[in-house]
Amino acid sequence: MPRAAPLGDRLVLERAGVNRGRLSDAAVWHRHRAYYDRGGLEPWTTKAVPTHAPSNAYMAAAYVRVVARFVRACLALPPDHPLAIAPGRPVHVVELGAGTGRLGHLFVRLLDEWQRSAGLALPPIRYVLTDLAEASLTAWQRNPRLAAGFAAGTLDRARFDLARDEAIVLAEAGTRLDAGAAGPLIVLATYVFDSLPADVFRIRDGRLEEGLVDLALDRGAAPHVELGCEFAPADAPYGDSELDDLLAGYAARLGDAAMLFPVGAIDALRRLDRLSGGRLLILTCDKGAVDPAALHGCALPTLAVHGEAVSASLNFDALIQLVRGRGGFALTTRERGTQLQVVGLGLGAAAPPNELRLAFVEAFDCVGPIDVFHVVLDALPAVTTLAQCVALIRLANDDPWVVQAIAPRLATVIAGAPADELARLRRSLRRALTLHLPIEDGDDLFFEIGHLFAAMSRFGEAEPLFQASLEHHGPHAVTYFNLAICRAEQGALAEAIRLLDTCLALEPDFAQGREWRLRFVSELGAT
Repeated sequence: MPRAAPLGDRLVLERAGVNRGRLSDAAVWHRHRAYYDRGGLEPWTTKAVPTHAPSNAYMAAAYVRVVARFVRACLALPPDHPLAIAPGRPVHVVELGAGTGRLGHLFVRLLDEWQRSAGLALPPIRYVLTDLAEASLTAWQRNPRLAAGFAAGTLDRARFDLARDEAIVLAEAGTRLDAGAAGPLIVLATYVFDSLPADVFRIRDGRLEEGLVDLALDRGAAPHVELGCEFAPADAPYGDSELDDLLAGYAARLGDAAMLFPVGAIDALRRLDRLSGGRLLILTCDKGAVDPAALHGCALPTLAVHGEAVSASLNFDALIQLVRGRGGFALTTRERGTQLQVVGLGLGAAAPPNELRLAFVEAFDCVGPIDVFHVVLDALPAVTTLAQCVALIRLANDDPWVVQAIAPRLATVIAGAPADELARLRRSLRRALTLHLPIEDGDDLFFEIGHLFAAMSRFGEAEPLFQASLEHHGPHAVTYFNLAICRAEQGALAEAIRLLDTCLALEPDFAQGREWRLRFVSELGAT
């Protein structure tokens, strides 16, 4: 590979004239893979990789409804049907590239809520967190809330290389998931397939041409990798009838177009097909286009940059055509743009069970998680009353990230609010705490909610949250100060003074700490 040469805000990564080849063979994908392999949770804790859009409480609840109703539908199938589930046998939901583990934590908590509220019995459902990096598996094991799920058997973990492995071996249960396992495999893939290697093709006058690429990194306000291509005629470029037929189909039915062909995602889908024995439901959430009409036009695509990782708009249509060509089915929404999409891909039946189809429409097509995500983001800066804040939190299914984002506004509207509105807020805050998975990303939800409970004079509820803040996020003078106030309000003045001593040892110039310590010493002396 040639030495990179700086060009202002651009950096030449690979030059076609020297290192000509397919995009999927470019070194950028090797750097991308190495970043995830060595980083563990770092891509997410540093917020280089987006996490909230696909891993929020509303999205998790949508997945729960679809998965639960798919399982119910499979229980009702004849025993010889490929998708049949035997009563009592565990069902495995495998998350690819599980990152922080937040989606899995949310899924397990919300599934338990759903089953208890609906009064419905399902077979045991085990959610499996998978990742490429061993460091991720270790981090999950050390997280107390995830560890509780591992101990209960509702969660498991496995190292799984989507580009190489033909089986998934569960670290906790010791079970091997492969073609011989009973029942269908359910796979959740959020921001996964759009991060796998792709190739560039162009259609000109009904003929297919393959792009041989050079790459340039644009380090501007929205960093991205620009593709420069030299195109050459391509007749059966892969020597693989399934892939070559897909491309030939595009050449026959599209006008002039330039597109990404998701060869990495196709390889992953084939691997999951083999691993599941052809009994498979994938729910994938990625940015990309479902409608092949979106492929029209000759503008070259770009790769988005996330730290040292890259992603590209996913050609969902290629995956849908592949699955249907293998006798499977696809579930899509009416949204046909190129924004975040949720697509269901199934193998083992030519059409989805009716209950699955209905659940998918209700979860993702009527008012879906992506719509709610955008509404919440747009509304956050505009809310002005407690009622509006609570409504927004409830709309987001008491999502911890939304509570964290709206907490500063809540602190300004609590005073003087009606008792019924404060009670609704407390219910949502308590639920957000149960859904919260603390990781080392700098967001301290325990502190924020503790502050809100203290502002409502609920000092007994605030105190353990400030203690949790110290446990998960380390010592801080303000946290010790707030703890001191909570203890004093509950009559423990001597302990409050000791906490303020710790506060002032951390920050000697903390004026409020000195002032309240003198006040408490005076009050204690008067008793």
